Amino acid sequence: MKHTPRQLESFDRFGESPFWLIAGAEPVLVGETWRWIRDRMERMGPFERRIFRPERVLDPAFFDDYRTPSLFSERRLFELHLPGPSLSAAGASGLGDLLEHAVPSTWLAVHVPSLDRTVRQGAFYGRFVSRAQVVECWPPDTARWGTEVERRARVHGVVFDADGRELLASLTEGNLLGLEAALEILELNEPDRPVTGAQVASVLGASSHYGPFDLAEAALNGNPGQVFERMQAIFGAAAEWPLVLGTLVHEIRAVLTSPGPQAPARKQVVYEKARRRGRAFWYRRLEEAARVDLVVKGRQPGRPGDALLTLALHMSGVRGIGERT
Repeated sequence: MKHTPRQLESFDRFGESPFWLIAGAEPVLVGETWRWIRDRMERMGPFERRIFRPERVLDPAFFDDYRTPSLFSERRLFELHLPGPSLSAAGASGLGDLLEHAVPSTWLAVHVPSLDRTVRQGAFYGRFVSRAQVVECWPPDTARWGTEVERRARVHGVVFDADGRELLASLTEGNLLGLEAALEILELNEPDRPVTGAQVASVLGASSHYGPFDLAEAALNGNPGQVFERMQAIFGAAAEWPLVLGTLVHEIRAVLTSPGPQAPARKQVVYEKARRRGRAFWYRRLEEAARVDLVVKGRQPGRPGDALLTLALHMSGVRGIGERT
């Protein structure tokens, strides 16, 4: 059975559904789906959580662990985070076999970071659709972006005036990660209510000559000179680094997931140009972005602005700044 993340709000048979597939690369929706699954496990009582992140090949030991009862908890959740859209024939066959032989009190949730047609039409995907619960995390519909902004603002308890809501929707269009970052910042800053357009502009650095989307576009276009220029403007505007990183990640994933006709024609041209560098190139940028995220959060040494500039330059094709591109 197929679901969207929003539809899970009314799904009440989690205890009867031990197999889940989360498909897609939209980080906010994927993260919200994982949290929903873990929350449902907690509601049923104590459980053991096992996390697997295979680099290339799914180790056969994973299947042995799944079939072996735990000494610590009767109820278990196995999380399998696949690194890319493809899986070896042996791995796909092994996961398919698990669907036929569920282990009591054991849940398995798999994330495949793609919704490409080749993935959705594959036998592996089809077996999950027919025998498990599949959550498809599609990129947001830009035609309904204003509604999405209002819904998420209510969740954060942030109220806008007309100008504030319109500006936030315009500056974050299609970027859920950027929208969530902006709403969290506004929530923490506890601005006057309702939030005005001027306050939104201050949070997003919209008053500067260049913003995060301009930086990402220069990187995708392969123009390191513009990357450096726009990053300096963002430095001067004292931008929120999580928002800058969120925008870069959003655009990398747009390159990898083919956003389709809902993206403006000009952006389609930019994405097509970026895709010429190959999927492997952009998957390495995602891995690099995960390391930059640790710097931005203060969990690894380094200056967030420098780490983000290096990532953006790597995205533009520059080599030799500390790692291969």
